[in-house]
Amino acid sequence: MGKRRFVSALAVLAALLLCAGCAGGQGPGGSSPAPAPPAAEGDHPIELTEASKEAYAQLLWPLAESGALVNSSGQVIGINTAKYNDSMAEGMGYAIPSNEITPIATELLELGTQPKPYIGVTGTSITTDNADLYRLPVGALIMEVNEGGPAEAAGLQVGDIVTEYNGKTVMDMDTLVELVNATEIGDTVVMHIVRDGKEGMDLNLTIQDKNNP
Repeated sequence: MGKRRFVSALAVLAALLLCAGCAGGQGPGGSSPAPAPPAAEGDHPIELTEASKEAYAQLLWPLAESGALVNSSGQVIGINTAKYNDSMAEGMGYAIPSNEITPIATELLELGTQPKPYIGVTGTSITTDNADLYRLPVGALIMEVNEGGPAEAAGLQVGDIVTEYNGKTVMDMDTLVELVNATEIGDTVVMHIVRDGKEGMDLNLTIQDKNNP
C-alpha cells in the first residue's frame, strides 16, 4: 500500500472523528460504551455514530494487509504479508505462521541478526525435459557467481551444473537451496558439478553467513 493511500486514510479518519455526532452508541458486542473522561475546558467529547463506525471499519479494512494475525483470544498466530482484493473474492489474505516467525524473532532479539547459510550463486533448474532435449544432466544450472562469495572461492563457474551436494542428489535449484539452508554455517561441503556438459568434478565449499559475511 502506497504512502498516498495511507495519508488519505488518515485524513478521512480525522474527518470522521471531527464530524461524528454526539449520539450514544453501543460498544463491541452490544455493550454500552465506557464513560468518556471529563472534558477539559473548551474540549468536547466525541462519540462515533453507528454510521461513522461502519465507515471507519471500511476505511481500515484495506490497511489490514500487514501486521499481526490474531485469533479470537487475541493471540498472535501469524504475520500478514499480503491481501488479495477482487470483485470475485472478499479480502483473501496470506500470512506466515507464527511458528516460523518465532525462531527468527528470537535470533534477532538475542543476536541482532538472523544467521543465513550462503554460497553466493544464482541459478535455474535443469529439469528432466530440458536434460533430454539438450543432453545435459539434471541439476541446478549456475547463472551467476557472486564476487567474493563462497562459491567463487571454491572455483564454481557460470554454466556449471550442480548434480550432488554432500552426497545428496540435486534435482533442481529448489533442492540446492533447501540443502544449503539445512547446512550449518562454517561447514565445508562437497559439491559435484558437471562443466561444459561433460567434465565432472568435486569442489569443496565452505558455507558462510549471508547476514554476517
